[in-house]
Amino acid sequence: MIQRSPTCVVSSSNVTRHIRELWADGVPTEVADFKFATMPFGARNKVMKTLTEFFWKEEEELHAKLRKGGLKLWQGAEGQGQSVMVYESGSGYWLDVGGSDLIASGDIKIKHGEPVAFTEKTLVFRDGSEMEADVVVMATGYDKIRNANKALFGEDVINGTCEVYGYDEEGELKGGYRPTGHPGLWYAIGDFWTIRQYSKHLAIQLKALQVGLYTNRPHTLNGTKSQNGVNEVNGTNGTNGVHVQI
Repeated sequence: MIQRSPTCVVSSSNVTRHIRELWADGVPTEVADFKFATMPFGARNKVMKTLTEFFWKEEEELHAKLRKGGLKLWQGAEGQGQSVMVYESGSGYWLDVGGSDLIASGDIKIKHGEPVAFTEKTLVFRDGSEMEADVVVMATGYDKIRNANKALFGEDVINGTCEVYGYDEEGELKGGYRPTGHPGLWYAIGDFWTIRQYSKHLAIQLKALQVGLYTNRPHTLNGTKSQNGVNEVNGTNGTNGVHVQI
């Protein structure tokens, strides 16, 4: 296995256990969703920097196996851990379901480096080294949602939309459940919890468009604010004189 950069690794079983604590048996799903949503993303990120140290103590045995096999580990650029990386970039982490044992035993060997080219029989790395390979599997994570949608809608449409995932200057998710910059094109991103919670916000905006409370004007691509301090995705006065800003 080629490792291009350090990786945040946590066990699937521990992640599942912590999620079950948040969405506990006997608690209505909509109540658990609402409680989890009460903490803004920005505040949650700060909390996770503290909790990551605690979570990693639970993973000491797992991490010892991975280090024994030569895998490089990290907690994220700011020590934020896997749960924040999900929303920041959707990359840089993995949930272990048993591969650590194969790495520790040497059945899966680790090579560090950046592949840059192929020859007839080898994979060439930036440092000039080569490695023979019969098959190369690109396990590099998810493609960005905007890239994936270029095949559906064309580059001209998608290039006119805002970035998706990561955080804007207010600490909110970019591009999801808000105007994207192209009329009628919305991104409903995330896991089941995110979709259950934020689809309500999206529905309110769609209803506002339907009844003429505001029109979907283009989103600024960098998410900056206008001179009056209001995000550029603003509504205009509808027939009833109401001005809605999203």
